Amino acid sequence: LAAFRDHDFGWLLLGRLMGKIGEALGTGLVLFFLLYGLHRDAAGAEDDLLLLIVVYTVFVVAASVIAGSISDRSGHRIALTVGSAVVQGVAGLVIAFAPSFETTLLAAAFLGIGYGAYMSVGLALATDLLPFPDDSARDLAFVNVSASLGQLLGPVIGAGLVALVGGFALMFAVGGVLSIAGGLMTLAIRRRPAVA
Repeated sequence: LAAFRDHDFGWLLLGRLMGKIGEALGTGLVLFFLLYGLHRDAAGAEDDLLLLIVVYTVFVVAASVIAGSISDRSGHRIALTVGSAVVQGVAGLVIAFAPSFETTLLAAAFLGIGYGAYMSVGLALATDLLPFPDDSARDLAFVNVSASLGQLLGPVIGAGLVALVGGFALMFAVGGVLSIAGGLMTLAIRRRPAVA
């Protein structure tokens, strides 16, 4: 699997894995956070979760399209990937240090902006860095697997962190830090895609 030996592609995969774990830590256990962290009643928590999902989704979609367009026009994929990961990370840190429904609503918007931009621009960056033209589909599968693996690992890690400390702050803080770290890993990429 020569693609894993490619320096730039390897950093891209590792960064996407970390970013996706960070995002999953911010989204995977939100219902439990509403119930047991913010002490909402079951009906209220379900309504709150629906609102958070709508806010998150609207911002994911909008940020994906807008950041993708900016990336296509400017070619600054690495800077946009890092910036979007930082925005995503800030969302987790906001909830960790100021847990309330209002800050969670604000964080849902930030997480949506960061994640939407990160996934669209990061995927464009991945296509720029594909190491072997004859194996593009296979290598894009690795990009997809890195995100899917992060989605799988996030809630498991999150549950462990919640159990470890008996609360949710550590889970959101770790999610924020992993998101930012995943974006910063992009800076290790040596081959810079040409700026349009």
